[in-house]
Amino acid sequence: MICAIRNTLNTIVKVALNTAMILFAVVGIIYTTEHYTPESEAVHVEPPQLTAEQLADRAALMQGINPALVRAVMHVESRGDAVAISPKGAIGLMQIMPANYERCGLEHPGKLYEPDINVACGA
Repeated sequence: MICAIRNTLNTIVKVALNTAMILFAVVGIIYTTEHYTPESEAVHVEPPQLTAEQLADRAALMQGINPALVRAVMHVESRGDAVAISPKGAIGLMQIMPANYERCGLEHPGKLYEPDINVACGA
């Protein structure tokens, strides 16, 4: 019974977050089209970087698993160090071996150094 309730709550949270992400995307598109700046006048602004915990939460929700599990694996594997490399060659927050890059749908193992890709692959 508790598992059923937990699964239902996880589904509700997942749907709510997906709805919120779609809403923010639509609002962003509307804002962008209403406040268009020609390329010559545009200022390049870097998007805000997500923390390791935020990356873990996002990857967990996308995979339908408990965010605490992804955070725990990340903590044990790298202690939150995005540039960690193990003595055996595992890379990043989730300590993914370079030989596994194709399983994550990547074209080359260098992408494993990007924290968001590393966490998504590990989840």
